[in-house]
Amino acid sequence: MSVRKLLLGLTQSWQSALHVAFILLCGRFLVAATRATAPDLWPVVVLSAGSIALGAWSSRAALFAFIVSLPLLNGLGKTFLSNCASPPSLVFAAMVLGLCLRQLASCVAGLRSKVEGQGVEGREQEAGGGYQGGGTSAQQNLGLRESSCPLPLTPCPLPAFIGLAADVLSTVVLLSLALQIFRHQGGVGFWTKFWGQPVFGYGDPMYFVTSAFVWLQGLFCFRMLMEEGESEVGRGILNAPQFEDQTDGGLGIIRPTDRFGLQQVTSRLTAWLRLGVKGDEQSPAGGGVSAWVGPAFLIYGITIGAFYLLQRILNVPDPYDSTRWCMPFEDIHSFGSFVVTLFIFAVVSWELKPRRGPADPQWSRDAPVADFASAATGASRLQVMNRWMRNIWIGTIFRAMCLVGLLVLVVLSWSRATWLAGALTLLLVAWFRLPRRWTAALVGLGVVAVAIINLNADRASWKQNIYLSRLTSLTRFEDLENKDPSRINLYRKALGLIREHPLVGHGIGSFYLTSVRFARPGDPYAETPNFAHNFLLQMAAELGVPVAGLFLALIAVALWRGYRRSGAGQTWMAAKRRQNAQEPDSIRPPASGLQPPSYETLGATLALTAYLITQLTANALNIYISNQFLFWFLMAAMLTARSEDDSGSERAA
Repeated sequence: MSVRKLLLGLTQSWQSALHVAFILLCGRFLVAATRATAPDLWPVVVLSAGSIALGAWSSRAALFAFIVSLPLLNGLGKTFLSNCASPPSLVFAAMVLGLCLRQLASCVAGLRSKVEGQGVEGREQEAGGGYQGGGTSAQQNLGLRESSCPLPLTPCPLPAFIGLAADVLSTVVLLSLALQIFRHQGGVGFWTKFWGQPVFGYGDPMYFVTSAFVWLQGLFCFRMLMEEGESEVGRGILNAPQFEDQTDGGLGIIRPTDRFGLQQVTSRLTAWLRLGVKGDEQSPAGGGVSAWVGPAFLIYGITIGAFYLLQRILNVPDPYDSTRWCMPFEDIHSFGSFVVTLFIFAVVSWELKPRRGPADPQWSRDAPVADFASAATGASRLQVMNRWMRNIWIGTIFRAMCLVGLLVLVVLSWSRATWLAGALTLLLVAWFRLPRRWTAALVGLGVVAVAIINLNADRASWKQNIYLSRLTSLTRFEDLENKDPSRINLYRKALGLIREHPLVGHGIGSFYLTSVRFARPGDPYAETPNFAHNFLLQMAAELGVPVAGLFLALIAVALWRGYRRSGAGQTWMAAKRRQNAQEPDSIRPPASGLQPPSYETLGATLALTAYLITQLTANALNIYISNQFLFWFLMAAMLTARSEDDSGSERAA
């Protein structure tokens, strides 16, 4: 037992040290951002003060508001409406400080209550010669000691491997940052730049500060989302009895059955947004972070579309050339990664059939709100059914418009990695959601399309069209050296860096400038600094192969858990059994005890799969803070989602 307590104490000290170091980095960023924007300070002051206040008020509200506003914050920085170099980093750093202040106040209140309780207990023992109620006070004090200061001072426990992996990755990044600071601190004006410049450019020798802070923000956001998702408040949000839907599907009218009492405003806000898109469907994914994906992606789509139109119509800001429209993000790869992620989620999570309606015999038992509406208004069952169908059609039209808009953005991204990721992931979508004969037909159609493109690749009309020529370069059968020699040379540079320091890497943020030393003879881009255009190769080159392996293992755990908790495995096995028995295939499992799959969880899993495919040839995850937050948000959503079995066991309990 003593060894266990010792290990527990060391772990808590380790986690607390990580959080203190990150809080100091957040403070550095806020100080540098304030100094860099003087004298025009009002945008920085407004964003910082609002984020600190929101974090101090409610951690859940702060996290939810921050997650859904990521493209908006990024767009504010790109359109220069905010003169801060990185509004997402500014808001997140201020929010972390607000959470810290909130937890410090909670700790002080807990310690004060503990001291007052001990004082009362001592006085009663002196007066009565012995106090029989001391056990209750001791239990309360023990509870205060066990749960007094959660994140960001004393973190709550996470599932073993997930928490350990996040802590190890954070530790490696911090150690690499400390080593880089030690190497460069003797330079002229180092500390002046450190405290006066919030963001360092790629070619700046101090870029490692920005690179480390980007990764640490993503990792600590992941921890905060995980802890929020594992909490009882987070897991029960969708099952709250105060919300019911009168239409059972589509864009229904949501009616609160009680007034806004003392329940958490943030939980209600999330429930309203969630149910406003999905009706009153009780998702197997449960509540918390997994329930944020739908409303967050809806807001993302609206925000991205608005900023994209702003750039196309008003040229704010000017694109790199006539093809690279990427607002509100930094380049076409970041833009494409976002929109293909939204598109795949929208495709997978679309319920092709409502799960229950007025024609179902279980309607009267499972949809009391509809029966109540019918009895209250005197409407016939046929009228209720017509109203229900009308809302279903409205929801269907809305979803179809969203899908078409996202598909257009995917095409207009001009990113070949985005197109490839969308095509490959759509095949996975067909595998999970459509009968096998339809999947085979789609594969055959894709093969025919590739053949047609290769046959027409040399046509002058195809070469003159920027999109057709780009598509031809992606699907044409040719040597990889000819397809994109610059990327091949970058991968060779990355492998050279890895071979030189395979265990510890060259240091966080070092790839951009160090890669020029590993150029091969005859490389036309030998003297041009660049990133690896592959998130795993760059991580292995900067932090070592073991760290890249740990990162890949964490991704594999998240994808596997998302796949299992979505129920897709059960549905696939049921479809195989029907196919072997020569029964009609269907996207629905048979009524044999299998639960309907959670298409939201499956959608998040395949959306992350599409995103990772884009990052095999892009830089977004390694260098852009918006992509860091998107990636870790999806990871936390899958790791905190619940399966039908989890939901059933909790309801039974």
